[in-house]
Amino acid sequence: MSTANSGDGVVKKKRTKVSKACDNCRRRKIKCTGAQPCLNCQTYKCECTYGKLSSASLSSQNPATSSRTFPAKATKSTEFLPQDGLPDPSSNSSNTSDFSNITPTSTSRGDTANGLYEDDEDATRQLQLLRESLRALTSASQSPRVIEAVQNIRQQIHHIETSWQPELRAGSICDIPRSCTSLETQLMMNKYTEKVSLTKYSTIQPSPFVSKAMIVNQHPVVDEMFGLYSPGLLMSLRGIGVLFKNFFDPGVKMAREYKTTLFLMLRFFDACDHFLELGMKSWTIPVENFCSLSGLPFDSKELVIARIVSELPVTLIAKTKELYPQFELPKDLRSDKDMFNWVTRAMAVWCLESKCDVSHCIQNINEMEKLIRVKEVLSVLAFQYLNLTIYIPGGDLDHLESLLSLIKHEYWAGEHHVLFQLRSIICSYSQHLGLHRWEYYVGMDEELAERRREVWWRCYFWDKFFSVLGGKQAEIPDYSVSCLLPVCFRRLGILESDEFLQKIDTLREPLTGRVSEMMLFCSVSLAIVVGDFFRNVLYNKKYTNFRNHAKPTSMKEALMRELCNDVTIFVRRFEIIGFHAKTLRTPSMKYMNENHFTPQEMEDASQADHTVFFLEHAISVCLGAVEHLFARFKVEEYPPDIQRPLKDYRVQIHSSWRCLIHVMGTQDVELVWQTMGSGCMLYMTVLTDLFTPRPHSSQIAMQDVLLVLRASHNLDTLSFLEDCFQEARKYSRALRQLVKHRTFFQILVRISLQLFMRTSQTTVGEFFDRLKITDANLVSAAERVLSLTHDNFKACFVTQEKTPYHLSIERSIEQEQDLTLQISIPSDASGDYSQTKNTIWPSGGAITKTKLADDLQAKESALPMSPSLNFNLTSLDDFLNCGEDDLYNKLWSDINIGIPEFQSLQNAQ
Repeated sequence: MSTANSGDGVVKKKRTKVSKACDNCRRRKIKCTGAQPCLNCQTYKCECTYGKLSSASLSSQNPATSSRTFPAKATKSTEFLPQDGLPDPSSNSSNTSDFSNITPTSTSRGDTANGLYEDDEDATRQLQLLRESLRALTSASQSPRVIEAVQNIRQQIHHIETSWQPELRAGSICDIPRSCTSLETQLMMNKYTEKVSLTKYSTIQPSPFVSKAMIVNQHPVVDEMFGLYSPGLLMSLRGIGVLFKNFFDPGVKMAREYKTTLFLMLRFFDACDHFLELGMKSWTIPVENFCSLSGLPFDSKELVIARIVSELPVTLIAKTKELYPQFELPKDLRSDKDMFNWVTRAMAVWCLESKCDVSHCIQNINEMEKLIRVKEVLSVLAFQYLNLTIYIPGGDLDHLESLLSLIKHEYWAGEHHVLFQLRSIICSYSQHLGLHRWEYYVGMDEELAERRREVWWRCYFWDKFFSVLGGKQAEIPDYSVSCLLPVCFRRLGILESDEFLQKIDTLREPLTGRVSEMMLFCSVSLAIVVGDFFRNVLYNKKYTNFRNHAKPTSMKEALMRELCNDVTIFVRRFEIIGFHAKTLRTPSMKYMNENHFTPQEMEDASQADHTVFFLEHAISVCLGAVEHLFARFKVEEYPPDIQRPLKDYRVQIHSSWRCLIHVMGTQDVELVWQTMGSGCMLYMTVLTDLFTPRPHSSQIAMQDVLLVLRASHNLDTLSFLEDCFQEARKYSRALRQLVKHRTFFQILVRISLQLFMRTSQTTVGEFFDRLKITDANLVSAAERVLSLTHDNFKACFVTQEKTPYHLSIERSIEQEQDLTLQISIPSDASGDYSQTKNTIWPSGGAITKTKLADDLQAKESALPMSPSLNFNLTSLDDFLNCGEDDLYNKLWSDINIGIPEFQSLQNAQ
């Protein structure tokens, strides 16, 4: 038996060496017997495992990291475990605060495995230790003490997963060469990230250098026009690539019918720019533009204004005076503010006069043309006097109400681009008046104060309304708003917006009172809930922080679960508002079904329907935006507990879309007109999942095909307006919007049918045969959409001018060949390029410029090379036959995303 002398004359027995200790003994730093299970694990009744230590735990084997010490605060999670295996009850959840301050282990400047970030092994080791403790405790016999310990550990795990933030390496953000990709791009590069998504359609593989030879890489990942959450993101450059990837087989040329659809869409963008240019002239130089388009002589602006005012019907002037006695038509047309106030009221009256159905329009062509002419004249006058009064200093509540009336009319007219400018004017003007702060109401009488409150919350509503339309942040900062709520809220015992959010779950009884008051309640409630959703969910730094990309998968999943909880709260609130909005339709429809009703009752009835349909639109846009936010956290597949709510969101979006498309198939011109824009926007959000059926959902997809064909047929019926009003077509903004929306809807229907036939492997003939059996009346509608002989798509060819969008793509294509053949090497590069997916630009290394050039050259040589490509949209024949074959590959071959992104979640309807 071997012995050893300790130096004091005492002979001690040598320890029996164990070749490998179990994980628990290593963690506790106690002697292990080496058995399976070892004596210690049997004593503590915990799982005995060997070889499951994290790479962080083995870091001591690395000489470069052997000197690293574990922070004192971070050890508390294990110190609270006494030798009997049970946690000390005195260690309560207050210890969780220690984990938000975990100090990351320092790394050398040459260690770039985690990009610009410090190594996170301390945080990951803490999570591992806590999970092991939790596993051991949950397998132990349950007692109050164990249950308390389990709860404590779970709280600590949750706190670390949701609160811990990666730290940046000191100095790493200061030396990014200008020739590299942006600092923001490199902040997304780390050991956990191979692909990064900012939206469902914007997925990239970040690296220090991005090849500009790929055309998509010449444009920002996030399109400034659409932003992060717009429902129209599918029409962004990357979105189109995602959409048409459904029609593209690698190595095979795209079929001519799909190329034709791509051509129509690109031509439609040119048409939209053309319409936008005409629209901008009608806002900035309204009188001159109207004379130019209508052929009216332009002697002088004053004479033209007097001439078009004289065209206004006497009945309109009398009706406006009856409904708005305080606003009469001024005798002096140079009274700018008075004229603006009167014109905006006259526009509201004229909108009431223009309500009709399809049969009425067909039978009264002359009357309809007169309505269109008067509407355009009023718009010309409104913008003329707006431009004259917009810079007048001082506060005027009448003027602000006139602005609100104008923005409401422009939304009715479908002029969405000018709406955002009007929104900015209204938000600025209302805050200048101090309507958003309670202090400005002190000392005034209650009648004026209530009027100011209602005006303010109407301004607030329009601000949030356009957040929904565009998916961008509102202009009014919610933290500055302290105006008390209108009387319809105060009757419910609610005084402030924050209080409303706290009590909304209790508001489940039907509202009582005037329809106009109940609609104000629904509108303001919607605005408050949407504002909270955008502030605390979509743009909350907790979910949008760039550091989230450098977190382990478990932390990303924890954030997704918290995001699900926040969305659940939003949906529950929305359902309550929807319940109250639907109760409005009962009294309102009563007015519509009677022959005697006041103008206000008719307006209430119309607005009640619009409120209900906009709620459907709003919740779908918000839930669609959430999908873009979830895409940031996706690694491979979503966990099952995340997939379930995502599937529920999709089902809600589908339901709302069907509701709007059903309305577009009705004979009510007013409702069809009001839902066309919303219907098209939601259409884009469902295009790639509803019309790519699986075998078990083919019948449901066919029902959706029938739904869109009925709406398409109804819009074909309305196309007679374009033919009947030849003169009005030259100047009418309303007809331009009708043409634009109808054309876009027909393009979407064409894509839907082609997706359905391609996915279900059905020929055009077989599809028509199936359609004849189901609904023979819709065969003609499908034929018109799938062919180019009908006038459905003539608006795509209203201009041959190259728009900015067109020129931008053309320039990118022209540069592509040169960039592919001549790969630029950064002149200020220090010769450091790592080939790993998580590499940043390091300060030192052995890879040289030559190596960098070879790597990039090899990457580019792998791409398909082709002759120079001409982005020729002059005619369809040129597009199909002159160098177009490689267009999709040139524009979108590096679209790095699965199609559709949420395809696996669409089964439940």
